[in-house]
Formats: sequence, structure tokens, C-alpha cells
Amino acid sequence: NDWCYGPYLKQEMDACVATYGATQADLFDLLYLNPARNFQMKCFRACAFNACRGFNLDGSFAEHVPYTLAFSVSRINAERGIAVREAAKYCIKALRSISFGHLRRGSNVCEDSDYLLQCLGMNTPPGTNFVGAF
Repeated sequence: NDWCYGPYLKQEMDACVATYGATQADLFDLLYLNPARNFQMKCFRACAFNACRGFNLDGSFAEHVPYTLAFSVSRINAERGIAVREAAKYCIKALRSISFGHLRRGSNVCEDSDYLLQCLGMNTPPGTNFVGAF
């Protein structure tokens, strides 16, 4: 899914920002894997995944999501691509079956999108982010 970056992703993210009213602070939180500040911003994150065709029809994450996330991170942090891919695989599998302490599997794509990004933040090297993806 290496097409989902740069100008295409910027255009899609601009549409998500407009749809959900995301602020610069919300973009910062997304880029740096910080928790979303409210449910609407969780849906903003789901909008970003949706832009890259990140969901199956049943709302589960598509098989390519770990690779897309790894590609996005590797635009600036090439050395972190493999760690992100493996962490995303782990997080998606875990989201199907277990909780992460205070995090529980969400009941919809908005919750699951936020939980996936938080799980990535907990399971990747410090400083991992999506700066440069769009």
C-alpha cells in the first residue's frame, strides 16, 4: 500500500480534518501516537485509516495495515519500519482477543483506530512517529 502517502494522503487528511474539525493539536497527537482527546478525534483517526483502505467490510483492519503503517513511518524513520510492521501485526491480533490494561477492544472502527495507534506507541521504539507521511 505504498501509494497511500505524500500528496494523496495530504489531500485525504485535509478532508478528514474538515469532516471532523481536527486542530493542529489533534494532528500532532495523531503523528506522535498520542491518545485522541475525544470520540470525534478517534473517528478522525479512523478516517485516516479509511483513506488508505484500512478496513475490511466487517470493520476489522485490512491485512495490509501493518505494511502501510510501516511504510508511513519509514518516510523519515526508515530504520523503524520493521519494528512498526511487527508491532502493528501484534496490536491487531491483540485487539481481537485481549486488553492492554486500561485499553479494551473497541466496539467500532473509531475506538479500534485509536487503540491501534496507542498500542503502536507502547510497542515501538521511543520517538516513533508519522512525521513525513503526509
